Amino acid sequence: QGAHTHTGDPTINDDPEAAKRESSDYATLAGARLPLGLFASMGDDVLTSFLAALKQEAPGLELLIWEANCEEIEDALLRGEIDVALSSVAHHDERIRTTLLFREYFYVIFSPDHRFAQFNAVPLRELEGENYVQRVHCEFPQNLQRLGATRPFDYVNLTYVGEREEWIQSLVRSGHGVAITPQHVYLMPGIEMRKLIDPEVHREISVATVAGRPHSPPVAAALAATRRNRWPGPTSNIAN
Repeated sequence: QGAHTHTGDPTINDDPEAAKRESSDYATLAGARLPLGLFASMGDDVLTSFLAALKQEAPGLELLIWEANCEEIEDALLRGEIDVALSSVAHHDERIRTTLLFREYFYVIFSPDHRFAQFNAVPLRELEGENYVQRVHCEFPQNLQRLGATRPFDYVNLTYVGEREEWIQSLVRSGHGVAITPQHVYLMPGIEMRKLIDPEVHREISVATVAGRPHSPPVAAALAATRRNRWPGPTSNIAN
């Protein structure tokens, strides 16, 4: 009940132009949709580069972008709310399959008149006692822990804790404190950044799908785009 059975379509054999259009629609995925998960702190230029590669793979694909923190992305993948995701954390659930795309380092950002402006790179211990603006979902601590390193300072003076990137950067720019940020996040004018060292800390950006779930044509196009795209850094295109 409710099913439709097709016994044949005479236009398939009799109308070469119709067949050509159907083939073209399949190649471009015209009208197809892809629910795509993106981690909230993805750099703007990194995102637009990937989307351009995806458009080359499937010009007619309609994207439904689901932006969230990586823990929420994993849950959404497993529930089938999204089909594929770009993620910046390790996924320990064995049902999630990931392929590493690139690594990006963490930097400290500050106003131009801050003492860090005199550094070429900032040793992590120099954060000791600094006024600090913190992101609620900052991934730096877990990536420092992943290295097996201990935090080389005792405390920072928290001046603000929040989620919105523009507020974080506005406070940094106006001198309310420093903040730690991933390498490729867009910065407002009037903000300086230096790489954190001793130790250097990075996060790993990967593409994630659910193991055993058949890849639809839109998912296959997204995975092909990750191989086509030129990811930043010396470890780019690891997926190739």
